[in-house]
Amino acid sequence: MLEIYKCNGYYVAGNIATNYKLLCKDKEYYLYFLTEYEERDPSPPIYKIGKYKLSLR
Repeated sequence: MLEIYKCNGYYVAGNIATNYKLLCKDKEYYLYFLTEYEERDPSPPIYKIGKYKLSLR
């Protein structure tokens, strides 16, 4: 579940469900989620990362 606040602490929205793990956000407020992970032994794992921007109405 995601909870969204403005920089001043003002609560914007909450209980936003996602099946993905939130990794980080950038300075333009894009959110990066780990959308898929595949374990490959002995090769390195494969990661797929989704880039999203929220639009609240």
